[in-house]
Amino acid sequence: MAGIAHFNPRNTYRPKSGKKAKSSSSQAPKRQRSKSSDTSHSSERKSVKDVILLPGPRVKCVPKGVAREELYVRGFTTTFELSSSMNQKEIRAILAEELKYKLGNRLGPKFIFLRAVSNKIIVPTLSENERFDGRMIKHFAGQGPVYIRVLRDISSTLTHGHWKRLDPDSISSGEESEKNPGL
Repeated sequence: MAGIAHFNPRNTYRPKSGKKAKSSSSQAPKRQRSKSSDTSHSSERKSVKDVILLPGPRVKCVPKGVAREELYVRGFTTTFELSSSMNQKEIRAILAEELKYKLGNRLGPKFIFLRAVSNKIIVPTLSENERFDGRMIKHFAGQGPVYIRVLRDISSTLTHGHWKRLDPDSISSGEESEKNPGL
């Protein structure tokens, strides 16, 4: 037992230095950073986002529990691959195609993009120098889903109406879509 070293909490243990430590085969070679991994490459990363379509223009709370479950069951959700370089037109086209059976075939904007803040749903406002693109949608959604709300009520396809419990006192005057017609 004389050859076995025991741990002593009063000693300060440091890694070995010198030739012996550098020639040790236990260290893995360090990975070299490639020159092609600059910031432009990282902006092209794609992420898969859930999309929740809110079925009425008066819905102003984040759907939770039974209401969210009903939206999933009734097909008011989808997923799509989002990259920061996508523009608003591309994103709208993808979502309109994915949700075409819920949105119908009328012309013009069918939905607006929203932002969840705590348990409330708000219409984001952008400054004049900001663009509504994939980067902004990723920012608004964070780790959660992308919320969109129809401009015309399609809640009749929900049978139980649980989503109406989200904000029963809300009254929408339609001014949100007038403030931000591009959203």
